[in-house]
Amino acid sequence: MSKTAEKDCGLLDRPVFGSFRLTWWTVCYGALILFVVLTRLWDLAPRGYSHDESIHAWESWKLVTGQGYVHNPVYHGPFLYHFTALIFALFGHNDYTARLSPALFGVALTVLPLFLRKWLGKKGVLATTLLMAVSPVMMHRSRYLRMDMFAATFNLLLLIAILRYQDQRRDRDLYLAAAALCLSLTAKETSFITDFIFGTFLLALFLWQWLNDRGRPWKDSATFDLIVVIGT
Repeated sequence: MSKTAEKDCGLLDRPVFGSFRLTWWTVCYGALILFVVLTRLWDLAPRGYSHDESIHAWESWKLVTGQGYVHNPVYHGPFLYHFTALIFALFGHNDYTARLSPALFGVALTVLPLFLRKWLGKKGVLATTLLMAVSPVMMHRSRYLRMDMFAATFNLLLLIAILRYQDQRRDRDLYLAAAALCLSLTAKETSFITDFIFGTFLLALFLWQWLNDRGRPWKDSATFDLIVVIGT
């Protein structure tokens, strides 16, 4: 990169080593993700299991050992039990692998803001990732066998799909929104509240768009498509 180009770009966009295409933004982001991976996956086993965790691990173990699974709303959605049972089947069942499923989703959740780069900008992605990485609540829930990380990941994925479909109106983003919506409901009942918030916002947006352009057919509205997906 020439000296003139270096002056024109921001600090985060400048290469670390001369012309080598490794920018400071990439270094900072990579360091944050490495921190997240280490803090979510390191030493999961030693801490004792709480009442909720023991039930979730037990039911997952029963499923993977062929004793079946019966859904009970008291213990929330079935996703945790089936995904944890899959982890047990792949890596064996012990105190570490029982907490591996929320830890993996905790890492995935922290990576998702990267797909909001168009709206957040580079600095916004770094700031969001940093806050998620050092959040005591998110770090704890990523190391705790409950449904919170699954629901949060699927709901953020739904938001990403909504924004991308509004922006480019590609069918695959609409399918992604439908999949994220369905999976969020299999994770935890609080997703009904989050999905209601998304739905009412989209409805208000659709009404505002319609009032400003009443001659536009409904079928030409990306917002209307998203309302149908969330509403059904």
